[in-house]
Amino acid sequence: MRNLVKIFKALSNEIRLKIVLYLLKNKEATVTEISNKLKINHFRASRNLKILENAYLVKNHIAKNWVFYSINKSPKKFHSKILKILSNINNKA
Repeated sequence: MRNLVKIFKALSNEIRLKIVLYLLKNKEATVTEISNKLKINHFRASRNLKILENAYLVKNHIAKNWVFYSINKSPKKFHSKILKILSNINNKA
């Protein structure tokens, strides 16, 4: 139950929801790409990405001094269902 609350709290913020939708569409992105696309500063993008990471919705990897963020493809079962719903909504928009 606690994990569900964490997920819904993470997705209840418009910026974080936009980040998830952006990553669903673009596969992966840096903080710079996300902040430019959403027209927010780096600090705000990083802070929101950290919240999404703590909810296991996104993950990151480092390549050539850049941190790339992507959707966590191996979350728990309920994470997968929520991400699938968001992906379907994103494809229709």
